[in-house]
Amino acid sequence: MESQHAPLGSCPDCTAQIHQRHVLITYGTGDGRRRFAECPDCRAVVHPA
Repeated sequence: MESQHAPLGSCPDCTAQIHQRHVLITYGTGDGRRRFAECPDCRAVVHPA
C-alpha cells in the first residue's frame, strides 16, 4: 500500500504536488498503471506528471 503522503508527481497546469490522497482512479495500461487525480490547488482533474 502506498503512503497517503508520498508525492506522485505534480499538476501539469499549476505545478502543485499531487499525493496519493488526491487520486480519484487508478487503471492499468499496456505500459503500467496510470492515475487521474484532483489537484489540491487548481482543482483540475489531471494525470500527475
